[in-house]
Amino acid sequence: MASMMTARWAGEQTRREWLPRMAAGDAVAAFCLTEPEAGSDAASITMTARRSGEGYLLDGIKRWITGGQIADLLLVFARTERGPTALLVEADRAGIERIPIDDMLGTRASLLAEVRFRDCWVPRSAVIATEGAGLLVATTALDLGRYSVACGCVGILQACLDACVSYTAKRSQGGAVLREHQLVRRLISEMVAQLSAERLLCRHAGELKDQGDPATVTATCIAKYVAASSAVRVAGDAVQLLGAHGCSTSASVSRYFRDAKIMEIIEGSTQIQQLMIAEDAYRRGVDELLPVVGGRSAA
Repeated sequence: MASMMTARWAGEQTRREWLPRMAAGDAVAAFCLTEPEAGSDAASITMTARRSGEGYLLDGIKRWITGGQIADLLLVFARTERGPTALLVEADRAGIERIPIDDMLGTRASLLAEVRFRDCWVPRSAVIATEGAGLLVATTALDLGRYSVACGCVGILQACLDACVSYTAKRSQGGAVLREHQLVRRLISEMVAQLSAERLLCRHAGELKDQGDPATVTATCIAKYVAASSAVRVAGDAVQLLGAHGCSTSASVSRYFRDAKIMEIIEGSTQIQQLMIAEDAYRRGVDELLPVVGGRSAA
């Protein structure tokens, strides 16, 4: 998310300095939008960027930042006199404190952190796009984030299916291998169907992105909504199929279960996706109906 926004809106010097390093894996960037109270609502952020000489002083707190413990570059959203603004900030600047967050569900490998800014000075060149364009940058980045979550859920679905097929093909219960039980086969078939459907939804959203079609935004919301919901349901079934073996913290399906739940929350909750999908349906419905209604009225 941070690298794509850098490539699209940062200045030439910033792009030359950071993009090759990020592409090579020599530098890690973190997307710093979420706040303790505002969440990921870019319009409601309270972190400030006050003019100071030839730059800004940053003050505020960002929380649950993926990769925040090790990031070299921070894409930070703060409020200026002109509104929410996106800034690229080197993580080693004075006035930045990072506090590790290690107790979050489903994010053990995410190196989450709370990032605190106190009188952290950055030059004006830190602003990407233009001052006050933070909502546009955040919305664009979140669309990519939702797409990555949807694709990650496909991975969870596939992993759950693989684990369940392997286990039920070997495990015997009641004198028969589990795969011979009709209820087990029903669960496996549901997993296959949901996985196949979600792959197609992600592919469709990705093709629209490649084409630059604005419809990709809603397509991505649909993919994320369906994928996260399916991942939670399938991961729950996977734990159920493996029984006590699936409840151990060392079991792969128990991790998938934890990972799946967080997918319903990050990059916009399931409920947020539902609201956006419905809003798009109403908007398109009104746009398509108005000419017809007008024609009938005129007639």
